[in-house]
Amino acid sequence: MISVSKLRKCNVEFVNGKVAVKRNGEVLIKGRRNTEGIYVLDLKPLKSRGTANLGIRKMKPMEIHRTLGHLNGKQLEKVVKTSIGLEMVGIIDRDEVKACGVCRASKQIRKSFRGKFGDAKAPGEVIHADLGFFDEEQESGVKCWVDYTCEYSGASITYVMRTKGEQPTRFREVTALLENLFGLYVKKLICDGGKEFVNDAMERFCREKGIILQVSSPYTPEHNGLAERQNRTKTEMARAMMADARFPGVKRFADR
Repeated sequence: MISVSKLRKCNVEFVNGKVAVKRNGEVLIKGRRNTEGIYVLDLKPLKSRGTANLGIRKMKPMEIHRTLGHLNGKQLEKVVKTSIGLEMVGIIDRDEVKACGVCRASKQIRKSFRGKFGDAKAPGEVIHADLGFFDEEQESGVKCWVDYTCEYSGASITYVMRTKGEQPTRFREVTALLENLFGLYVKKLICDGGKEFVNDAMERFCREKGIILQVSSPYTPEHNGLAERQNRTKTEMARAMMADARFPGVKRFADR
């Protein structure tokens, strides 16, 4: 977009749906009005004659970088090549652009997690656990639930609980169920660092059974992504069934 009032020392003529930008009687740019009433300029003559006649603003690479919202190096090069009335003084140094302190402070994000799980060689060997809470206490007194997901098979089991302190008891039930019904033995439990998982009762039980208790890093749910995803899947299923049944509280539940 070009503002007529910003064209210095130039005359702009509009005649019969055509526009011409002149300086000292010489035509610099021509254009036509399209069906939407917008004048579209033909920039080929402008490129052949140069842009000096329109009054160019000369700027250093980092000055352009800051003026245009801290573009990255690739975008900056593209803008400079296609812009009109802007001339860059110097060469773009992508390393200098990457080192911009403002960019680092305002655009930094957590690095994407691309790790894959693969320790399990058989069903039941590695279990992922995660705990969630209901928005409101249920009539039965239930406040939370815990999911146990098998890394190898993807099968999971969910227990509802009145308090999260019941988790050690539920985990003992899971291990007993796997051993008695399927002859499977848990070798590793992956969970977050919540007190419901990391406590004396859990550590003692894991030592007795020879189970490795692997705790994920703080504020890094990706390390326990299998359980987190299972938790989300079941929450979305419950939300969908509540919406389908036109449950009165589903809107508030979905918004949280």
